[in-house]
Amino acid sequence: MSIQPVPTPAAEAVVARVWPHYALAAPTVCGPTQVGLNDHHLVTTPEGTYVLRVYRRGWRTAEEIAYELAVLVHLEARGVPVCAP
Repeated sequence: MSIQPVPTPAAEAVVARVWPHYALAAPTVCGPTQVGLNDHHLVTTPEGTYVLRVYRRGWRTAEEIAYELAVLVHLEARGVPVCAP
């Protein structure tokens, strides 16, 4: 049995699929910054810079992801420098 690599979605495809759901300016630059269990795409707009995180299917449950996001919000509220959602 051989293990096949999982293809990494192109940053442009991720942005095209996700960006319309947010009230943000159109991206001017986007590209992958980290590829692994979760992919991170750095997106720059005239308003600022954002990071899109793409979770691998089946790696974490929706509840586990929601908990992670809640922890990040909690830490940000207490002044900890984190990348909060």
